[in-house]
Amino acid sequence: VAGPSTPVATGVGRFTLSSDRQVEVQLGEQRLGRTPLVELAVPAGRHTLKLKEPDGAWKRVDVEVKPDQVTRLEVKLDSLAPLP
Repeated sequence: VAGPSTPVATGVGRFTLSSDRQVEVQLGEQRLGRTPLVELAVPAGRHTLKLKEPDGAWKRVDVEVKPDQVTRLEVKLDSLAPLP
C-alpha cells in the first residue's frame, strides 16, 4: 500500500541571487556563474546551491523555486554554515 504522496513542483521558475561577496555558484555539479545571478531559469522545486568563496571555502543555501515565478535571495555569507 502506497503512503500519501507529496506534490512535486513541475515546470520552470527563475531565481535571482545576490551576496555580500562575489562567489561562484553551483547547482549539483553544474556551474551557474558568479553572483549576482539574475533571473536564472531552473526546474521548479527545492534546490541546494553551493557557493564557493574566493578563499575556496564552500557554503550552501537552499532555495524553493516556484513555477512561472521569480524567487529572490540575498545572502550574507558569514551567516551560512560551511559545507562539510
